[in-house]
Amino acid sequence: DWGTIPENLILWGMLANFFAILEHINYYNRQLMIDNSADLEYLKRNKKLKIASLAKDLKESEL
Repeated sequence: DWGTIPENLILWGMLANFFAILEHINYYNRQLMIDNSADLEYLKRNKKLKIASLAKDLKESEL
């Protein structure tokens, strides 16, 4: 009984879009993920998230 329920598709679509937005923020704005103790110390010391590495690279290569 593998019927398609439209409400489930809408929920999965909303979840996929939410995670896509978080990934965009993570890559192009702020590093949302705390990978190691150095990231945790940075967060404690500066009270803000680190700027994403890709965001730094893109800013450096602007014309």
